[in-house]
Amino acid sequence: MTGTLPHMDQMYSTVETPVSTVLSFTRLDVGSLLKTHKPHLAPWIPKFLIRKLEQVIHLNFINDFMEAHCDDEPEIFLSALIEEFDIRADFYGYQRFVDCLTKRPIIVANHPLGGVESLLLMDEVVKVHGNVHMIVKSLLTAIKPLAPFFVSIPRKNDRQVAMNLLDVFHRDVPILIFPAGYCSRPLSNKDIYDLCWSKSFVKLARINNRPIVPIHISGENSKKFYRYSTLRRKLGIKESLESILLVDEMLRKRHSHLKMTVGDILRPQLFGHEISDTEWAARIREYVWILGKNGSASFDPSLQATLPIN
Repeated sequence: MTGTLPHMDQMYSTVETPVSTVLSFTRLDVGSLLKTHKPHLAPWIPKFLIRKLEQVIHLNFINDFMEAHCDDEPEIFLSALIEEFDIRADFYGYQRFVDCLTKRPIIVANHPLGGVESLLLMDEVVKVHGNVHMIVKSLLTAIKPLAPFFVSIPRKNDRQVAMNLLDVFHRDVPILIFPAGYCSRPLSNKDIYDLCWSKSFVKLARINNRPIVPIHISGENSKKFYRYSTLRRKLGIKESLESILLVDEMLRKRHSHLKMTVGDILRPQLFGHEISDTEWAARIREYVWILGKNGSASFDPSLQATLPIN
């Protein structure tokens, strides 16, 4: 494959990457993880606050689950996670979803909760197709049982990881991407939805002749989560501090159902160069938002995006 992938270090995430989601085979220690993955923050966080963080992120729950399932095969581990949270997906347009999986699709979806929805969607792809590649930030590859399903976004100058990611798009395996890279937040119009979507998936679909399958996923986090997010942004803090609440948010969703609405299968030839990839990404993002309100809506490629991006 020729060409390079623009803005790779800011491309996508399928799950936000707070300290709480960085799992391993041994029991976790937040202090050590901060030193490894957030070295610019680690010196400023006192020990009493680290202990409090461990309570907030339910560290004992995470460690206990990992110890019980660290040797599972990927699909078994994934099913065990979903059973633990007891969250189910109700699909609208399921046959369209099944049919698309034989066409090497790039599945794109909104990111309402920041974690559990990606597990559900990944699990459904694996049940039907048998395999999936989900594009994630490098921290999440620490979840070793799921590592065969994960493809890491490279950091700057990490050529080998970049080549590995690009190679994935040659394979006959469905690819799952959450282009916001960031779970939904309040937009300027007060709607809870994804912020701006990265454009790279459009270029990758065109270059690799892969259709795009948009999916809308229902769900919202707690008002407390959004209050913290809004306050943090008003203070000009770039670090997503509210992400430490995401495990708690996932636990609050136990015994619930998420609605997943499958949209039109979008042929790669549709994305002509007369419209920028940034605008195509915005139009697909808006179409996914429309699907949440009207599950039978069709994609209109001429409809300009009007949804706020922040």
